[in-house]
Amino acid sequence: MTVVEIVVIVLIVLVLAAILFPLPRGHPRRSAGRAMCGSNLLSIGAALATYAADHEDLCPPSPAWAAALRPRLRSSGQFVCPKAKQVPVGYAYGSYLACCRLGELKQPGTVLAFWDAEPGVQTFAFRHVDGLNVGYADGHAGWRSAEELHRALLEGYASGITLSPPPSG
Repeated sequence: MTVVEIVVIVLIVLVLAAILFPLPRGHPRRSAGRAMCGSNLLSIGAALATYAADHEDLCPPSPAWAAALRPRLRSSGQFVCPKAKQVPVGYAYGSYLACCRLGELKQPGTVLAFWDAEPGVQTFAFRHVDGLNVGYADGHAGWRSAEELHRALLEGYASGITLSPPPSG
């Protein structure tokens, strides 16, 4: 066998493998949506910190949290997860933070401040592969699985939030 014949055989095997074992096409798009959502929550967390700094360390009141933070964001589009279907605000705010002082939280890195939510309610919306993005009172954000959040609720880190089951299928 010559080198050319070996290269042709390898190419044929690679083409057949690509046909038989295609890569999932939606994976990069899902990852990009999750990353953009996390970036939105980081921006909202920074807006919370600047709001508190301007208001004697107080968090915004619960019903008006989005209106209070909106001037501190580049656009109102940052209030919507890219996976949410045309809603004005795709995140919920921890009503237990309303008018509390950020500096008085004992463990702000464990206090959920914002999360992917169903429109108009405080329930979790598992939009990102059996999980959701959450923002914490200290300003960091990240993806958490449904199981992690359920365990956190049982341990009491996220009191005041309703846990809805992830969608099946």
